[in-house]
Amino acid sequence: VYAPFGRLVPCELVITVDSSRIQTPIVGLVTEDVWHDSQLVIPAGTEVHGTAQVDRSRERIASQNQWVIVFQDGRELRVSGLALNQ
Repeated sequence: VYAPFGRLVPCELVITVDSSRIQTPIVGLVTEDVWHDSQLVIPAGTEVHGTAQVDRSRERIASQNQWVIVFQDGRELRVSGLALNQ
């Protein structure tokens, strides 16, 4: 079971990201099931963990590209990706 490159994983922050620290954890919950080819890839409620840092050149918060998806049964999946804001 997989999702193709570029698939969006809709998430909501669980904790506030502290923009005054150089690196701060990002913890989110998947808000909608992610499906591919009629198979459930990531269920809603799954945790997503990453790290944020300050992007001084753009005066905003940036995210590293390494993320850990923690499924409800405890399995972990390391992925690369970007945090996007709507």
